[in-house]
Amino acid sequence: MMKSFSLYTLIIIVLLTACSKQEVLENTQNSAGINVDESETSVYDFTDNQLTDAQVRELENLITPMEMETPEINYTDMEQDLLSVYTEPIKNDYKFWGRLSNDGYCYILGISKQEEPVLKDLDYRLDESTGYIQLGHWIVEGESFEKVVDLLKVRSFWKSKDGRLLYLGIKQYSDLDDIKYSDLGEVFDAIVNKDRLEYINQLHEKHFRAIEPFGTSYIAMYKWKHGEDFMHISRFHLMSLV
Repeated sequence: MMKSFSLYTLIIIVLLTACSKQEVLENTQNSAGINVDESETSVYDFTDNQLTDAQVRELENLITPMEMETPEINYTDMEQDLLSVYTEPIKNDYKFWGRLSNDGYCYILGISKQEEPVLKDLDYRLDESTGYIQLGHWIVEGESFEKVVDLLKVRSFWKSKDGRLLYLGIKQYSDLDDIKYSDLGEVFDAIVNKDRLEYINQLHEKHFRAIEPFGTSYIAMYKWKHGEDFMHISRFHLMSLV
């Protein structure tokens, strides 16, 4: 009985040893097959433009209150190919998230890839000859402008004070090219530069809007500060009455 047990034990040990050697051999072969020389790695990092989870959450906290301004418009994510067309001049410095509706209204949010955003100190203006945004420097405010780059097809532009976050307004116009909705960049600016996210959320809870609706009746509301001093925060309006 003891001899049989010893024989079975010996057989099991031999089998386990053989399996272990085979596993080590397979792992060695696989490792050899995927080994990459670091000096020959691709120059382009395919994750370079991928938003991190933290960045997604940060931009979602902008997208939600912005799109609540126009609940009648349903936005979906913009395809990468189209997004690249609008962001080509600055795509190496920012990551982007584009939003597009069936009505043609669309905008793009950007977040800097660098700790020191490259657009922090750049001014911007709407070029009247093209109707698109130019980035550069004012030599004389409102008169002389030194262009650095054109943002073709971008009709409005807003950024955070530190240049880390961007808003690119591509279209807020109807098919007849008359303005139907105000620039959602105003909401962007109020949130990132004026710390008014909580206030805007309160407006939406009461079915108010933070920017002026076009082509419809509305009631304008203002806020008083320090008794007699009038402070014009923004244009806060009741949702459409008709």
